[in-house]
Parts: sequence; C-alpha cells; structure tokens
Amino acid sequence: MRRKLLIGYNFFYIGLVLGYLMKRISITLTSLSMAFFGLSCSGALAFDEAKWQGHTQAGAAAFQDMRYGEALKEFSSALEESKNKCNNDLFQAISLTNLGTLHQTRGNLDKAQPLFEQAVRIRQKALGPFNTEVVDSVAKLSHFYIARKEFAKAEAVGEQIIGFGEARNKELDAMNSGFKNLSSFYAKHPNLKDASTLLEKAKTITESKVKSEYLDLAVMFDSLGTAYRGIKDDKAQSEAEKLYKMALNIRERFLHGNHLGLSSSLENLGKLYQGQGQHEKAIACLQRAYDISLKSVGMSHPQTYSKLDALAISLSNSGKTEAAESLYKQALASFEKSHGQNSGYVASVLESLANMKESHGHHVEAAHYLSRELKIKQHLNGPHHASVSEITEKRNYLLKQSQGAVKTKTKEI
Repeated sequence: MRRKLLIGYNFFYIGLVLGYLMKRISITLTSLSMAFFGLSCSGALAFDEAKWQGHTQAGAAAFQDMRYGEALKEFSSALEESKNKCNNDLFQAISLTNLGTLHQTRGNLDKAQPLFEQAVRIRQKALGPFNTEVVDSVAKLSHFYIARKEFAKAEAVGEQIIGFGEARNKELDAMNSGFKNLSSFYAKHPNLKDASTLLEKAKTITESKVKSEYLDLAVMFDSLGTAYRGIKDDKAQSEAEKLYKMALNIRERFLHGNHLGLSSSLENLGKLYQGQGQHEKAIACLQRAYDISLKSVGMSHPQTYSKLDALAISLSNSGKTEAAESLYKQALASFEKSHGQNSGYVASVLESLANMKESHGHHVEAAHYLSRELKIKQHLNGPHHASVSEITEKRNYLLKQSQGAVKTKTKEI
C-alpha cells in the first residue's frame, strides 16, 4: 500500500519513461532533426544514447522498487550523459523531469521545483510554446505550483495554457467554417457533386484524426480548471472558468447526444458558478448536466445523483427549496427501488435532505431525516461505528435547537 501511495503521488510519472524509451530506443537524432528543433550543438561532447537509456531504465526500475538511493545515482548519471549531447536537448528535459520526480516523491520539493522548471523551458525552446507535449508539461508544473500554494506562479503558467487552448479552439472554428462554406458552395453547383462527396469524406477523416487529441486536451483543461477552482482569488477563478469553457466547447463539437463527457463538463462549470454564488448560471449548467446523465444512465446511477445533488444545492441556495426537495425525493424513491431501503445510497440522500432542511432552519425535519439515516448506518456498520455516533450527536443537537426555538417563541408571546 505504501508503495502505491508513493508512486501515485507524482504528477510526473517515472513509470511512463519506460514506455517512452520503447518508442525512442532505435532513434538517433541527426543534425537535420536538431536543426528542426532549433538546437545548437556546437562544441558538444560525444553523447552515448545507449548509455543514457541504460541509466534511465535502471533508475526507473529502482524508483518503482523504492530503491531511491540507487534511482538518484542512475538518474543523475543519465542527466550528466545528456549534457554531453547538447544544451537544451530533449534528452536532458527527460532526465531533469525524472530526477525532479524522485525528489518530489522523497519530499524534497525545493530540489524538485527548479528541475521541473528547467525541463519545461527546454521543451518550450525545442518544440515551441504551442506544442501539445509542451503544454502538457506546463499543466503538470502548474499542478505542482498549486500543491505548493505558489498560486501566483500557477496563475502565470495558466495564462500560457489558456492562450494555447484559445488558439486550438480557433483552429476548430476555422476547420468547421471551411467545411461549412465548401459544403454550401457545392450545394449550389450540382455539377460538383463528386467534389461534394469527397468533401464529406475529407471532413469525416479529419474529424476522426483530430478527435482523440482534442478530447485529451479537454481532460487536461478540466483537470487544471478544477485545480484553479480551489484557489479563492479572482484571477484563478477567471482562469478556471476559461479552462472549463474550453473543455466544454471541445466536447460539444465532438460528443453528441447524451454523452457523459458533456455532462461532466457542465457539472464542473456549474459547480464553479455555485462556489461563486452565481446561482442562476449554476442552475442552467447543472440542469443540463443532470438531464444528460438522467437520459444516459438513469436516475439510480451515482453519476446522475452527483449532478442532482449539485443542482439541488444551487436551487436551495437560490430559494427554490421545493424544487430542490422534489429532486431529492425522486432520487430517494429511485435508490430505494433499485438498491433497497437500507442502502448507502439512500443514506446519502437522507443526509443531503437533512443538510438542506438545517440550512433553512427547519431543525425538526432535519432531525427526522437524520433519524432515518441513523437506522441505515446502524444496519450497515453496526451500532458502535463512528458514523453512528456522529449522526446521533448531530440529530440531538438539532432537536435541542428546535426546542430552544420553541421556548424563545413562547417567551415572546
């Protein structure tokens, strides 16, 4: 378990190095390819790629086995060997990333950070700022900054990613506009029917080729948007909104009908607005997210309930408590039918109902829902479980609050 936790901790996964090496094993960068990357290698020493690969593979194997001292030695040797090839070379970027990941895993974040930053600079110089691999490494660096609470740095690199996303979305606009204009032109010229047929084939091939890449970008934008959503300042919130909207725009272009990917994007954007207190915007997004999920996987699916719960919270916060309660009761009936009256899903809905009632000062009703939840938790976990004690305490507190309210009203009369 400890091994899994340590390896899973990293944003820069060393385990991926071996897969990368399988692709690179027989490749030797020629002077022509170096010129393409814009690298200058004058005066470079002899570089032994096989030696570099050997150190990198040995380091990755040691890392995975948690032999960190050996991994440090091997990755350091690989880095030194990469310096013999060329300044700002991509081999060096890989070695810097691997060494940084090792330091990150061992908790040496101050040592890891400059290595990650240098690796990103090298990739940017070699491949350009709008290369997908470069943007992915910049996104990972942003996650690293956020984990360290260096929010200003995270927001600065976030601007780079947003710029990249906006450029890629403009490419999509241009592609769609081009196909649409040509299609309209051919429709007016029946003698170009053959060309129109070829256009449809070209459109199908183009969309199928770029779809996977763009959907991967949507996942990256969503992930980074969620990270920025947790930063409570205006700039980060604005960047989160832009990232979520870019992800949604991509998914709306490539995913049709009741696809859960669309539902997830809408839920992310809705929860962002919810956290900002923009309840009407939140409701609009979350209603769409819920409707798509409902049609796609049904009421009793956990993903649907996630959307329903978020929607109900926004409805409740905007004063539409009856609509929120109605949604929860629909979910309650569905879960009781599909999973049984003593299921954990039913308990979750009862807890949400109790929280909503408490937030509006309806303590007796909240305590009623908690009593029902308490019976289920006792059935599932036993009478001495910590969750049972917590629910009991909260229920008793709410009952005291309601009694206090009654006494206050009596005195006023």
